[in-house]
Amino acid sequence: MRGSTTPQRAIPSIGNRANPVLTRLYIANFVLIEAAEIEFGPGLNVLTGETGAGKSIIVSAIGSVLGAAANTDLVRQGCDRATVECLFEFDLDEPDTDRLVRRLDELELAVEDGQVALRREIQAAGRSRAFVNGMLVPIRTLRQVGAALLDLHGQHEHQSLLDAGRHATFLNAFAGLAAVAERVADLHGEHAAELRTHQTLVAERDALQQESELRRFQLEEINACAPQPDEEEELENNVRVLENIEDLTATAGALYDILYQADASVVSQLAQARRQFERLVGTDASLGPEQEAIDALVYGAQDLADAVRSYLQRLEPEPTRLEELRNRAESLRRLKSKYGGTLEAVIAHSQRLEEESDRSAGLEADVERAATAAEACRGAYAKACRELSAGRQGAAETLAAEVETNLGQIGMAAATFEVRLRRNEEESGLVEADGGRWRADGDGMESVEFLLAANAGETPLPLKRVASGGEISRIMAEEE
Repeated sequence: MRGSTTPQRAIPSIGNRANPVLTRLYIANFVLIEAAEIEFGPGLNVLTGETGAGKSIIVSAIGSVLGAAANTDLVRQGCDRATVECLFEFDLDEPDTDRLVRRLDELELAVEDGQVALRREIQAAGRSRAFVNGMLVPIRTLRQVGAALLDLHGQHEHQSLLDAGRHATFLNAFAGLAAVAERVADLHGEHAAELRTHQTLVAERDALQQESELRRFQLEEINACAPQPDEEEELENNVRVLENIEDLTATAGALYDILYQADASVVSQLAQARRQFERLVGTDASLGPEQEAIDALVYGAQDLADAVRSYLQRLEPEPTRLEELRNRAESLRRLKSKYGGTLEAVIAHSQRLEEESDRSAGLEADVERAATAAEACRGAYAKACRELSAGRQGAAETLAAEVETNLGQIGMAAATFEVRLRRNEEESGLVEADGGRWRADGDGMESVEFLLAANAGETPLPLKRVASGGEISRIMAEEE
């Protein structure tokens, strides 16, 4: 249909199925269309007809199933709802479809046998529903899926050809550079990750270095005291004993007198009781089994008296020792108030400080290793960028010439098409090439933009500024 003067709309079809293509369209009760089913065949499919034949309605229906805004005016008069369905097919074995499959996975949508079915229902009552592969989804999800599946060219949305950010992708595909471009994007991501790792390590090293004096002071303070986990209870008891040494001596002495020293001591009374008991047993042998009980009382009293005597011998005033213990208790109290409230918390803090000191000592080597890794990744990325740039430069003029030739065959003989590659020099640019350093990102070291002058004598300008809907459709047909 090239060169035809009849108004027409171009619809992408099956082709080689390396990219998603529209293979079937069903429309019911949409504006003036009661029911229509269209199956698209291989190659370029053209809907042609005079003004008013319904071409724009079909394109509008496709736009609605891609998530475009839809109102009740689109529902055929007298009907309760309008329905539009599109079936897209693509080859899952083609590497070019990986990005599409990943995008659908991100949206939690499964791809079944290389087919994606979209459906939009617009109700006369004002509500709208969307489905992907039969599953109800929000309209925004339908819009995201539609953007990944189809470009709709004309005075409508989804015109990726007008998005200069997509021009590099078109040029890469034309030049067979998709794999190189993907390597550039991957290496850019890897370099960014390595750089973040290096920056994180540098920040950690600097923070630890800034805190080194405080850490050293705290460690020295804790280590000088050397607190032990279970020492507080024993320390408190020893202080209490030395503070009450006179009362303890008097009480223990009185107890020793009661047990052993006094004339009527417990030991002497029990000894007398045992003698009386032995007299009873001598007369009544049935009491013999109780002999052990009274013996135990006697021996127990003697043992207790011996223990109290030993305790008395240990009780001596130690004012120097008492002062030392009080100072120790105060030191522990200060540590607890500064480092967590308990000796366990103090010891845990000390361990953390030791770990940070060890970490700080080894961080410099980690920083150097991370810097080396980031630089190696940057070098690989820069090399890939230069390869991509060289391929683009070689293909830009060829693409422009082919587009101009093909535009001439469809009624735009005077058109001028230009592929502009633009670099931005930057002192800290990631890529060094041609005697300079250039800013670069995941798309490479230059921006790509398509420019058009539709008529002779005009200066080529960005497509978005100068191209009409018909011109965009013609150019996109040549791109595809």
